[in-house]
Amino acid sequence: MNSNLKEPCNACPFRKNSAKNYLGGRWTAIELHKFVMSEGNFVCHKTIEVDNVFTDKNEHCIGSILYMNKNAKRCSHNKERAALQEKFKDADKSNILNLVEFQEHHKGAVVDPLIKMANNIQDQKHECECNECGWEGTKDELIESDDDDVISVDVCPHCASESIYYH
Repeated sequence: MNSNLKEPCNACPFRKNSAKNYLGGRWTAIELHKFVMSEGNFVCHKTIEVDNVFTDKNEHCIGSILYMNKNAKRCSHNKERAALQEKFKDADKSNILNLVEFQEHHKGAVVDPLIKMANNIQDQKHECECNECGWEGTKDELIESDDDDVISVDVCPHCASESIYYH
């Protein structure tokens, strides 16, 4: 995935001046927060040419990177996002919502059942892959393992690596 964006777009949902209660019909505020904090790749909506078709032209949402930085979440499993966090660690975050502001700003966001159903069908194909061995599968297939630093970590069922990439 490319990483050429320099700042969040004007419509980025992580900006304080974004449209209230609108998260594209796919997410509630807490769902989007959890996804971004789980280190899944969150694509900038401006780089998606056709709904839900992801290509090498897609780019990471810089707003989500700044949101993670503002909320003190450091990527440990997604190397691309970790590199972007480092790149933008000193960027201006004054127009980026923190967790409490994000929840309040988007508390009325609703999920469109048709969009959710279409995304769930697409997600069932494979939701994650192992950066070590290339295994692809669903989140349900991952093994949960205890780690000293965190409560639990997702582990590849094929090679036991913790280097899982989420789609």
